[in-house]
Amino acid sequence: MTGTTEKNIMIAEYMNKEIITDGISLFDTDYKPLPKYDELWDELMPVIYKLKWFENFEDEIYSDINDGLLNGLRNQTYDAVVTLIKKLKNK
Repeated sequence: MTGTTEKNIMIAEYMNKEIITDGISLFDTDYKPLPKYDELWDELMPVIYKLKWFENFEDEIYSDINDGLLNGLRNQTYDAVVTLIKKLKNK
């Protein structure tokens, strides 16, 4: 598994998705493919919404997320989301 795949699994779990495998591909329990949070804004935006509105968590990482959103920088936004979820897991 690549680092990106592991990060996408972590994000999916944060979004309350259980990830399973058939030995070749990764799916959630509805057999939908593992979302490509690192590639698609449509997949990443619900995660950002949950982080910003439901976690009530403020720090400099929010600034990175906002900057990434305002400037259309998906990689920066994705990295900030991963960092914030890791921080929340260790809370």
